[in-house]
Amino acid sequence: FNDAADEVDNWSWDSKTIYFTSGRFNSFSSYKVGISGGTAVRLFDNYFNTTHHIAEAPSGELFFNDTWESYRFANRKHYKGAYNPDIQSYNPKTKAYKQYTNYLGKDFWTSVDQKGNIYFVSDEGNEEYNLYTFLNGKKTALTSFDSSIKRPFVSANGTTVVFEKDYQLFTYDVASKKTTKINISTSRNQVLSKEQEYDVRGNISAFDVSTDGKKTVFISRGEIFVSDADGKFIRKITNSGERALQCKWLADNKTILFSQTWNGYQNWFTITGDGKGTIKQLTKDKANNRDITLNKTKTLGVYLSGRNELKLIDLKSFDSKTLVTDEFWAIQNSTPSFSPNDEYVLFTAYRNFEQDILVHSIKGNKTINLTNTGVTET
Repeated sequence: FNDAADEVDNWSWDSKTIYFTSGRFNSFSSYKVGISGGTAVRLFDNYFNTTHHIAEAPSGELFFNDTWESYRFANRKHYKGAYNPDIQSYNPKTKAYKQYTNYLGKDFWTSVDQKGNIYFVSDEGNEEYNLYTFLNGKKTALTSFDSSIKRPFVSANGTTVVFEKDYQLFTYDVASKKTTKINISTSRNQVLSKEQEYDVRGNISAFDVSTDGKKTVFISRGEIFVSDADGKFIRKITNSGERALQCKWLADNKTILFSQTWNGYQNWFTITGDGKGTIKQLTKDKANNRDITLNKTKTLGVYLSGRNELKLIDLKSFDSKTLVTDEFWAIQNSTPSFSPNDEYVLFTAYRNFEQDILVHSIKGNKTINLTNTGVTET
């Protein structure tokens, strides 16, 4: 027991030892402990300081990564640099160290079968995480998906590799080289079908007031509610099982534009404020659409999409188009906005890990960096 996080990585082949990553000594490093408990032993206490993702080979060879790009920032794709993770190993019995890859991008998440075959993830092929192995010592791609996979694990007998992709589970058959989606069936107890009271105090995450000042829409625990301006009469208008995150009244004071999860990604939808209409889906992007701002007349909206797109939506036709492709990172973003005359869009983008303020001319399709200081400006 300790105050730091302990995250399990793998088992030993004799099923007597558990390998895990812990922050009990430093930022994070690798440990092992017997299944009967006891004091955990740090695996690398000299040269390698931030090891993780331990995978034991039958020979006793311990595969690992040692940079935060494969631990804390596995979600940061397309990284190229000196801090890239490589496939490495160390054998405590023979004291032998070996480096298997030297690609400038990311090679990590190693898994080994009982014959010593190595499987791992790399973004070398198309800048998306795909499944790789070594054939006759050569790094070889097994998949070429256009969306990244996550945390592959090979079965002990080496016949099947399981991994996550697009929030779903998949298996890769080593012999046939075919990938199959695992169909998971679950039952749901509809316990919320009866009338209920909702306590939303302290749990409102987003809200907007209609232009006529008569109605308020707000989100609590992922559900959309509409009330009168005084909050005396409240109605829940969505019950889709998805999570709503942002909401805006449109110019007609009747229609609500909101973001909601679809296949795991935030997309744009509309619904009437009285809850009698059906939900209309406006976008079907495999990226999170978020941080929308409407112009004063509520005829246009500007929002961020995924990690690298600034988009404009026409609130009459509900057509979207990309204004700017840049580094937005999909996290820690500033909300874009319109100029008073609707001719320009103001936004921030990342330059060398810092945010700059930029302005984009909608008509001229030209972007100007206003700061370019090397420190964050938001």
